[in-house]
Amino acid sequence: MLTLSNDAGDLLQIWIEDYQYPDPDGYFWDLNWLNVTVRWQRGTEIWQASDPCLSTEELLELQAWLNEIQSDTTGHSNIGFMEPCLRFEWRQVNSMPMLSICLSSELDPRRSDKLPDIMQKTGMPSHDEDAHSGIWLEFPTSAINIHNLVQALTNMSAQFPVRHERPLIEE
Repeated sequence: MLTLSNDAGDLLQIWIEDYQYPDPDGYFWDLNWLNVTVRWQRGTEIWQASDPCLSTEELLELQAWLNEIQSDTTGHSNIGFMEPCLRFEWRQVNSMPMLSICLSSELDPRRSDKLPDIMQKTGMPSHDEDAHSGIWLEFPTSAINIHNLVQALTNMSAQFPVRHERPLIEE
């Protein structure tokens, strides 16, 4: 599980529940979609959603991306995926490295009719002018242990490895 917090009182957790299609038979893409759960807490209020929005290969790409950032925290970099529900950005804000995570599409909290009032009134930073681009939560590096994030992704990718199609056996 990825766990991030910031001074604004946000706690964001992201984890893999399981494969979207648990049956190990099927086409490569169907075999490798993962159900991702996001839990955002501010104070005592909690919002949570799940969506099959990440593939096993994208999970490995995210792991490699964070591993690269661990080596060089001074640059600017971002990563997005086929399904536009999650985006990650590493950037400098007032000379401080910051990890920003965008929740959009099916994981956009504003799409929920169960979003607590405190979260609706929160000044959620947006990097885009498009109000439908999702919300961004920002986590300064002073509150992040990148090594722990890489390890969490390593554990998730070990639990949910890339699966391959089984060859058809002719009778």
